[in-house]
Amino acid sequence: MDSPAFLLPPIFSDLQEAASVGPMIAINKSSTFLDAIIISSGAQPMHMKLGILTPEKLAELERFLEALWDMIVHAIVRVLPGELQLPVGSRIWWCLTSSMPLHDAGPYRRGEANLNQIYVSSYAPTLAALVKSRRGMQQEQEPRSFSAISQADLPTAYLAGAVSEANLVKTLIPGPTSFVHLSGQEATRKRVLEALKRHDWVYSACHREQEIQ
Repeated sequence: MDSPAFLLPPIFSDLQEAASVGPMIAINKSSTFLDAIIISSGAQPMHMKLGILTPEKLAELERFLEALWDMIVHAIVRVLPGELQLPVGSRIWWCLTSSMPLHDAGPYRRGEANLNQIYVSSYAPTLAALVKSRRGMQQEQEPRSFSAISQADLPTAYLAGAVSEANLVKTLIPGPTSFVHLSGQEATRKRVLEALKRHDWVYSACHREQEIQ
């Protein structure tokens, strides 16, 4: 193997390169503690201890967006515009060791902003995956393909803005990019799985349920 970095983890400068499009925030949750590491393009990594997890607090994290805000997101949001000088409206990247809907976290109190009113949240499975994705986008020369999936009316829930969101996304993507919109009954499990395989970018406006298995 000619590559000297084969099977080695990415070096810190590579992570900083990926963070040029927005700071990456890795959340580590175990059965007993909770902490975060913030990586930005122009500073050393920042480690934050977010607290000790008791069974009662863990149950709150899994049930309430307000608890996610109080225990995790609020402390991080206070740091970003101050020490990292990140403007409101910027994109941030979450890297999680467990499934938590941090993008919807907030105090949900009159006169106070929720996270989605402060920063634009995106997720990456690992920091290395984000580095690889960024490099791939820089090297890509051919037109890309884009699929939007919207499910507005389901038996258990209704998302009034799902279709309009997908239509808005269509107006924002680059001109040469091909666009396919699966909506309502068109968005079957089979067709969505095919779209995930065929298209470079996929946008979804729907409810989700994670299958751990």
